[in-house]
Amino acid sequence: MYFSYVLSGLEEAIHLQGVDIAYIIDNQIEEERFALTAVLFSLAGIAVVTPHPIKGEQIVHQSYEKQLGWALAFFPEDIHAADDSTNTNLTLPEIKKQIGAYAKKKRSITYIEKDDSVNYIDQVVKKLAGTHYTAVLRNLPPSDPHLTEIKHGGK
Repeated sequence: MYFSYVLSGLEEAIHLQGVDIAYIIDNQIEEERFALTAVLFSLAGIAVVTPHPIKGEQIVHQSYEKQLGWALAFFPEDIHAADDSTNTNLTLPEIKKQIGAYAKKKRSITYIEKDDSVNYIDQVVKKLAGTHYTAVLRNLPPSDPHLTEIKHGGK
């Protein structure tokens, strides 16, 4: 509940100041950590875009309320659900469409690639660099604690 109350409030306050941020996460992420990461960002009020299904479904939400409802419906056993790797990933055009929809709504987003079953990072970076986001940040491998700042400042 901390994420849904405190961090979502912080995210909203930052947004009201005209600051929206895009985060890119592209590491080898274990299934339960991937699902938990998506849930926590969702609870914090940050839109989640990923080509990978979670709990056997694609997470495609266009409103904070729907996203929050999806995240709050998770149970501990859902985080440890069966591997979803046999399900179909979203295509690059579908990912770009989601990013465009969130950018129009001016919401901070997180793009997550959990493994190398897709590699849309370069195209996602290009798409995000052409948007209103104040910053586009990309994490580096788990062994490196730094972020790469891809974009700083408005469009």
